[in-house]
Amino acid sequence: MTSDPLFTAAALALAESFGWPARAFAEGEEQVVAAALPADSPWEQVIWVASPQSGLLRGLLIWRGAVPAARRAAVLELCARVNDGLPSGCLEYGFADDSLAFRESADLGEGAVTPVEALTSRLLHLGKRYGPALAGVLGGGEPVAAVAAAESD
Repeated sequence: MTSDPLFTAAALALAESFGWPARAFAEGEEQVVAAALPADSPWEQVIWVASPQSGLLRGLLIWRGAVPAARRAAVLELCARVNDGLPSGCLEYGFADDSLAFRESADLGEGAVTPVEALTSRLLHLGKRYGPALAGVLGGGEPVAAVAAAESD
């Protein structure tokens, strides 16, 4: 594996600047940094994944908790409505574990500090904008109204 110490250092430093406990590890050919978010956040963690061979950096903002089966159809509709028109990134539903996450990617480039910061900023913006819509739909709200409210700001 070709490691990128700049990526790991940048992701760990960013997590530390937010006060998020983080750990770095390898997963096959990829380097991963996972940071736990505060317990009072609806988001559980931020995960950065660097693939030095492909030159890509992926980021995930993971929703805390699983989607109840009774809300699955509404959440899938919400994902489609949120993703419609997003210039980058997406809201993903994980069928294996009923999870939700915003995913964003960037070119890892020569120096990893700027891509890590920019990618994280985009993820946090998506989470701030659409987090209330996710909570509303999980709580019984309608996807159309939830997305409309999120996009009216």
